[in-house]
Amino acid sequence: MIGIEREFFITEGISRKPIPRSPEFLQHVKNKRWTYELSACQVEDRTIPCEAFLVLEAELRRGSSLGRTAALTMGCHLEAIEVAPLDMPKDIYPDEPRYEKISSTLDAARLLSALRIAGTHIHYGVRNLEEALRISNVLNAHIEELSKLGDGSRGERIKLYQQVAQYPFAPQYESTDHYYHTAREQGFDANPKNCWHLIRINPQGTVEVRVFGTAFSRSKNDQDINRIVDWAKRICDLVNLLLSPPPFPLFYRGNFCINFFLRCSSHIFPKLLHITSC
Repeated sequence: MIGIEREFFITEGISRKPIPRSPEFLQHVKNKRWTYELSACQVEDRTIPCEAFLVLEAELRRGSSLGRTAALTMGCHLEAIEVAPLDMPKDIYPDEPRYEKISSTLDAARLLSALRIAGTHIHYGVRNLEEALRISNVLNAHIEELSKLGDGSRGERIKLYQQVAQYPFAPQYESTDHYYHTAREQGFDANPKNCWHLIRINPQGTVEVRVFGTAFSRSKNDQDINRIVDWAKRICDLVNLLLSPPPFPLFYRGNFCINFFLRCSSHIFPKLLHITSC
């Protein structure tokens, strides 16, 4: 299965500059597949887990249509801008403790870099941690190829991301113990959301690939959506070369989610979040 998170900026109707109206947008869209991001100028659409590329395409189109309709009712646009301008508003999404903590720990330059970038996150479902590590390793071995495939800003987005993240790249994991040692060393053993790897293991049972940009396009012929589906197909091609036969992956359930928390930390989160809420 494949699931996708797609980040957008809300832009002003005439100038097309980002504006901090995400709380208002979420009230207009009235759909749980849409959520907020660190920047109050940005929102995110999340697909359901999809077993077929045609379903994935339909999901992306549906989300795009919902979002753009909501933005138009506000007199705004919804745009998949990969890197926002330097003079964009610096507003943080309100009343979110995690974002307040992030913004307080980053200096002004790193915070601005974090606010300016948007991307497309592709989740590949896995059955267990061992499989997740194998897939992570093979995708990380192709990270340069995948980054170039998804680049729409001549490398600027990835450069800004590396300014924000202390550890943007995952190692080639040799074992589960190596993974847990890395989690402790890099500070995401207690909370997997604190892992900033461009390709990371998500506790909801996926390998999450975050190297792709936004496939920005103002055309009405779904060129951006077609490109995103091509990215997902390339990930599947790489994984299928590794796994034979291909797995039947799980997005929400299974011992992987439980074991992750038990091994990484004595703290158990009160509930498992939606796959794409991370």
